[in-house]
Amino acid sequence: MITHSALRILGLGPDDASLEPLAGYLKQIPHVQLERVRALPASTDGIDVVLTAGSALPLDVMTALSDLVRAGKGWLHLADDLGPPPSVFGVV
Repeated sequence: MITHSALRILGLGPDDASLEPLAGYLKQIPHVQLERVRALPASTDGIDVVLTAGSALPLDVMTALSDLVRAGKGWLHLADDLGPPPSVFGVV
């Protein structure tokens, strides 16, 4: 069996029932630690990936998440067909 390092994923934003299938799947993976929060904490130390959804993210959150990616961490944004993803992704 391959041993994986722990992966800490921070689900950012309000509770969203549409994300429950993905959250349930991630929670079944032994090395994944999924935590849901409504707001980005002041310190992102120890966070490997941030999971966001929807099209409206405040500018300060997008800036903080962009900085997180530049530091070598991950940002997974789930978009639906209700609107374009945040402009930080370069889609117009």
